[in-house]
Amino acid sequence: MSWLSNCCVCGGKGVVRVKAPYRPCPHCRNTGAVKTFTCTVCRGTGYVPRPAGPTLVCPECRGTGDDRGAPALSCLKCHGLGLVAPGKS
Repeated sequence: MSWLSNCCVCGGKGVVRVKAPYRPCPHCRNTGAVKTFTCTVCRGTGYVPRPAGPTLVCPECRGTGDDRGAPALSCLKCHGLGLVAPGKS
């Protein structure tokens, strides 16, 4: 193939669209990780009680309810990729 000829695969466009045989993992919601660690201060609620008045946003997790400092575990369904084959769930 010469420098000026078009690619026989993409026709000179530089892009080939391929239908991916994978879909997002429903178990981990396409993240590749499984949330297993909850915040120990608020116990996963995102809020801590206050002696006088309403609850406050948890200062440890900032209202998320999970422990972001803990290492995430890889999803066992997609092996941490976030994608699964069409026949698997």
